[in-house]
Amino acid sequence: ILLNILVNCVFLAMNDPTGQYDQKWLDQADYYFTAVFTVEMFIRIIATGFIFNNSPAVNRRFGVAYLRDPFCWIDFIVVVSAYPSMFMNGASLGALRALRALRPLKAIRSVPTLRYVMQTIFRAAPMFLDIVIQAMFIIYLFAVLAVMLFMGVLRKNCTDGTSLYVDPDNPDGILCG
Repeated sequence: ILLNILVNCVFLAMNDPTGQYDQKWLDQADYYFTAVFTVEMFIRIIATGFIFNNSPAVNRRFGVAYLRDPFCWIDFIVVVSAYPSMFMNGASLGALRALRALRPLKAIRSVPTLRYVMQTIFRAAPMFLDIVIQAMFIIYLFAVLAVMLFMGVLRKNCTDGTSLYVDPDNPDGILCG
């Protein structure tokens, strides 16, 4: 599975979102990876149970039920979100196709040290949120100060990078530059 995740990362990097190049073979590879990840998900669900798991032997060997593990939620969301974009080609499902970028996160469940790193990041998030709120408050203060300081100074003016001038062809000053 880890090898499939790594190869999938390479194929995701080769994807051309502009559509200039023929990428039907990438779509075929996407079908393959979706099938492999779906089979993996179903094997894990059969082994551990979907939500409930009453067997202590299964808990010791495989861990908790599939949807009781938060790291399996990522797998479930990635696999389930791949199917609407595969079968509804005409619909604009770009957001669901963007969830394919989460496929490398499937490795979190397989690599224990990566799991510890993600748990540390999640524990540090509330402290980081305090810093972000303070930074946004300071940016807001500077934005209010700039609006008060430069209020109307650049109205109907254009610039060439060194000085301000009034464009005679554009007396309203709309879209100068």
